[in-house]
Amino acid sequence: MKLQRAWVNFWVGLVSLLIGIALPLPVLGQGSFPIPGWESPAISLPTLPAGVPLQGPYPEEYLRQGDELERAGRWADAVVFYEEALRRFPQDTALLQRYHHSRLRVDIVRRLKDPSYLAVVDSFSLGQAVDALNEALLKVQVHFVDPISWDRLTANTLRGMEVILTEPGIWSRFGRSPDPAELESLKSQWKQLLTAQAPSDRNQSLKVLLESARLAEVRCGIPASAVLMEMLCTITNLLDIYSCYLTPQQLQEILSQIEGNFVGLGVELKGEEGSLLILRVIPGSPAEAA
Repeated sequence: MKLQRAWVNFWVGLVSLLIGIALPLPVLGQGSFPIPGWESPAISLPTLPAGVPLQGPYPEEYLRQGDELERAGRWADAVVFYEEALRRFPQDTALLQRYHHSRLRVDIVRRLKDPSYLAVVDSFSLGQAVDALNEALLKVQVHFVDPISWDRLTANTLRGMEVILTEPGIWSRFGRSPDPAELESLKSQWKQLLTAQAPSDRNQSLKVLLESARLAEVRCGIPASAVLMEMLCTITNLLDIYSCYLTPQQLQEILSQIEGNFVGLGVELKGEEGSLLILRVIPGSPAEAA
């Protein structure tokens, strides 16, 4: 099944890296992105939000202030705050974990407000969701620059899903309310499944994630197809800061920005059917010289 253009924006980012495109995006503001849920490697990370002072140079102080933002539900501000902290302490694992946690919370809220994403989720059968996830995993395997540890990727995906399933909105879409006891039971089952199977390749990872989605449907009443789509988003969002999921609406906005613009490589591009079409090579450009 051919991957629909709505599914993964790390593929768009990959195309950008391969042909040297610098996407013509506006400068990021405080805690906001030009296209919700997407960060461009071609521009700087946002600055610290106004009203959030830095009171100390140590990671512990960042963690304390970040915790205050999280407790207040200011997830977008927390993402920006942890980005600033990670500039100073890029190897601090606690800061990185809180950054990923906050980003997952921001992303799920944005997706649940995006009609184009909800339409995809509602229209997909279980088989279509499996195909989408499988193709995303295949593209990660083939195109991601670093070697893939499949057991780690699968474990990180399930940890990310634990965060996503704390969002009440994903439950209410299917007429349910969050059940802490069921969530704890599900987490325990996921851990047992991961320990028992320890995926070492893409197919094994897909099998574990599919079984995990089915367990979530039984425990939480959320369709396995919807859980698999959230897993797809989680995988792409946790790869690195250059990779995340694009909804159909977000991808269309990006293609609209790209279309007709000249880029540093020396070609004129046009978005067509989810792909980038090179219209012409600019005379005297690096592309012509190549």
